[in-house]
Amino acid sequence: MIYTNFTRADGARRNLFTYSDEVGDSLGWLVTRFTRTANAITSPSGENNGVLFVDNLIGSSYLYRQNWTFEAGKTYTLSVYARYHLDANLGLGLPTTNGFAAGNGATFNLQNGTIVGGNVANSSIVHVGDGWYRCSTRATCVTTTTANWICFSSSLDVLGTGYYLWGGQLEENGLTAYQPVVSGLEFNTEPLNHARIVYENLALGITPTASSSAAGRPAIAATYPTTYEYWTPTTLPATWSVDLGSAKNVDSIGMVGDMLGCTVAIQYSTNNSTWVTVDTRTVVTDRINMFLFLSVSARYWRVSVSVQIPRISVIYIGTALAMQRPIYQGHTPLTLSRTTDLSNNVSEGGQYLGRSIIRTGAESSAAWSNLRADWYRANFDPFVRAARTAPFFFGWRPAQYPAELGFVWTDKDIAPDNSGPRNFMSVDMGFKGLINE
Repeated sequence: MIYTNFTRADGARRNLFTYSDEVGDSLGWLVTRFTRTANAITSPSGENNGVLFVDNLIGSSYLYRQNWTFEAGKTYTLSVYARYHLDANLGLGLPTTNGFAAGNGATFNLQNGTIVGGNVANSSIVHVGDGWYRCSTRATCVTTTTANWICFSSSLDVLGTGYYLWGGQLEENGLTAYQPVVSGLEFNTEPLNHARIVYENLALGITPTASSSAAGRPAIAATYPTTYEYWTPTTLPATWSVDLGSAKNVDSIGMVGDMLGCTVAIQYSTNNSTWVTVDTRTVVTDRINMFLFLSVSARYWRVSVSVQIPRISVIYIGTALAMQRPIYQGHTPLTLSRTTDLSNNVSEGGQYLGRSIIRTGAESSAAWSNLRADWYRANFDPFVRAARTAPFFFGWRPAQYPAELGFVWTDKDIAPDNSGPRNFMSVDMGFKGLINE
């Protein structure tokens, strides 16, 4: 399969749907006269999450959304990935009884990849591999309306016939790359059981402002990736803030230091006066922390600390790399992969006299298969280039194991392998560094 229309988003939400992968799920979707079977086939994402819809009653079979508001004068594009299963024709449309002009929408033949009816001029069907097509239709709203709205429909009305669907998208203006939306709030990212890599450091080279600093422990120390220096305030609550020069998209902050028992708030501002908190937590990890939140575009960013005086060596501010695939078997979490250099003292008679610890740390590796080649080049390769010169934060499964984090570095360049003829890539990398004990 070659999937050319699925890429990670650029920082702004485009897909207006919620639960977009799970087409027809009870969360946000309503299904009429269809039997829905989840995880029935490999979808264009390369995962087994394509959904099968089969007619189970005579009459119109369709999927719809309730109480959807469309604004007059705006153009909307509806799209979905579809594959034939005994019913060749799939209908897509925007509200026809109000809001939009009659005749919008189109009918698509999933056997031969053609548009067989409707608004052909404003619709498209593109084969993306393995029998899957991306079907889309576009129309302009005439009157602002809130409507129950049939998105996808069947016209054959024969029991047992249907099709596979995956990746529904509604967006303003024209068709763009598919953007998965996990829930009503999350978007533009993979689930939090996929690894996160925080390598962008927008604060590097910028002089921050701190509420106070101990002698020899300046605020600027936290902008560098080196961990032997650190910022320490003298009074609480304490703040450390940075002006990025212009509004930048940020969805993650990584921190290294001694912060056990501190309450830490991550805040942003558009005017350096009014601050909005995006995350607050009482730190329970002693050395490495990763804050992940919805992407925000802002110029000013601040770390606010209370309860305990911290020592903060590193603060990375930027956009996290959300891995396209989860890590499966074969991975040893960093916090369980300790490395200790020891010197044992033994007497001439073989008696144990004690030992000295020379150096401690951790070392592990991670591997991913079936990464789309276009995704790798657009998203992973920038990280590979950055990892040649600087450490990065790594969390293998932030949702289940939020404390199993590392601030790590590589010993050699990272390079992928092509995974057969389907335009996928595999990559693995080894790393070592600091962990939470």
